[in-house]
Amino acid sequence: MQNKTLSILLAFTFVLSTFSGCGSAKPLPPKKVETPKWIKNPPKDTTEFTYGIGIDKTRDNALKNALNDVISKLGVKVESSFTNKQIVDGYYSKSISTSDIKADVAKIRVTNYQVEKSHRISFREYAILLKVDNKKFFNSLNQDIKQAKKHIESELEESADSDAISRYNTKKLMNKECERLLSNSLVAYELDKNFDKNKYFNFVSDVKENYYSEANSLRFFVSGNNNSKDFIQVIKQQLIDNGFNVTNNQKPDSVKIQLQTTDNISSGQKIITIKLNIKVTDADKSVGSNALVLKERSKSSKSSIYNSAAIHLNQDIDKAGIENILGIGVNK
Repeated sequence: MQNKTLSILLAFTFVLSTFSGCGSAKPLPPKKVETPKWIKNPPKDTTEFTYGIGIDKTRDNALKNALNDVISKLGVKVESSFTNKQIVDGYYSKSISTSDIKADVAKIRVTNYQVEKSHRISFREYAILLKVDNKKFFNSLNQDIKQAKKHIESELEESADSDAISRYNTKKLMNKECERLLSNSLVAYELDKNFDKNKYFNFVSDVKENYYSEANSLRFFVSGNNNSKDFIQVIKQQLIDNGFNVTNNQKPDSVKIQLQTTDNISSGQKIITIKLNIKVTDADKSVGSNALVLKERSKSSKSSIYNSAAIHLNQDIDKAGIENILGIGVNK
């Protein structure tokens, strides 16, 4: 009996010592992951290849960052060229800056790349090294540039016989597309110094000058009924502030803006509803329209109500733009 009791006691002691030993064991330190040398010291760019490094939580995001790294490098080179005035004298001083160029360069899609290396740095980080074939990238970008130029030429040609507002809107859009064309041309030149950048710089310059000329040729004549007087002044001033010409005399070649205003002041309501209808015509052809509703609190006089409404109209134009308020803008 004593031997049996002793055996049980020894077995119990062994179990306790086992659990005690497990409880006091220290956790193993996490295994150290060495960072590959190519992450800290990526390959240097050459005339044939441009390299990009990207690090992020997922492989897809790391790849995007690596592509952005390539574009960022090209953007730095382009900014330097642009700053050094390696384009048509007098052109780029008009309405375009290095920030505009950098923004458009950032939109360029990198093609013809391959992932050279990939590595999971840690549980939360993934790294990718990619290589871009400059020649193939240039060939793809060069085709895009040619197509963009052809598209701009076609749009301008088709708009030649349109009304003044349609011509202006087309040239405004093509002016914006020319800024992207300029950015792409600058990148193409950085990829291949044999690229004829001046051909496209001159083209962009001509399109922009054409746009400025069209904008300067526009003449607006604003009129309306008696209730529209305050609104007429607001629209005239906004047109002038936005660089358009306003004439006080109706001429055959002027674009006419006609306002028609109605209200419910006579109903005695606490909230006054003012309806403003806008119609824009060029040579008796409707080229734009809009219908606005302005709500104002009832005040001591009709003039004070309309003064308040005119202030609010001016604020709306500041937010939406005079062209959109008149219904002659383009949503691009």
